[in-house]
Amino acid sequence: MKNPQSSKTKTLFVSRYLENDSPILKYCEQHKIHVIHESLLSFSAVSFDELPDGDWLFFYSRSGVKFFLDQMTDLQTIAKYKIACYGPSTAKAWESVASIPVIFTGDGKPDNVPIQFKEAIQDQETVVFIRAMHSKMAVQRAIDGQIKCLDVIAYKNSSRDDITISDKVDYAMLTSPMNADAFIEALPTYSGPIITLGTTTSRHLMKQYHVQSVAADLITELGMVEKLKAIVE
Repeated sequence: MKNPQSSKTKTLFVSRYLENDSPILKYCEQHKIHVIHESLLSFSAVSFDELPDGDWLFFYSRSGVKFFLDQMTDLQTIAKYKIACYGPSTAKAWESVASIPVIFTGDGKPDNVPIQFKEAIQDQETVVFIRAMHSKMAVQRAIDGQIKCLDVIAYKNSSRDDITISDKVDYAMLTSPMNADAFIEALPTYSGPIITLGTTTSRHLMKQYHVQSVAADLITELGMVEKLKAIVE
């Protein structure tokens, strides 16, 4: 049985900036939910002199795509590489700005992506991982020793020092472990529902803070909306 809607306007916090066509914004507009959306992290480019020779470029995140391509003056220099992305959002980010097709897209789940990717590549191939300075390197660590892995640190991610979050937040969507850390630090008294973009962040919340959350089945904004529906409706 669904809970009756309160007359009070609810507020959702999302730890990423949302595009105008975001399914989260669309759903919340339909259900009169106020949305605060901002990343709690700051990002800065890390320059790399050259790209290691390899067969694949693997991107963990949309930020990795951005900061990598910002340093590429000519896509012809990477035309020989096959492109792999950790999840659908990262693949979408790549395809929106680059003409080179994505060959592999994982489902964004840490238990699945290393297995899925290992099946997509040949044993003799070399994978160059494009990552953040503080990446958990989930796929690298899972397949290193079986596949030759190299990496390029394309950007640095750290918590912002100017975070202010209203204590009137009713629901939270947290999109990464670092965003989760920043949210808990900024709003330690929050006790409402938390929806995460996959199990990595949910596991982190439980391990570090003993905080329960619900992980989206689909590692997309639409996947998080489905979980929000179950809470709201």
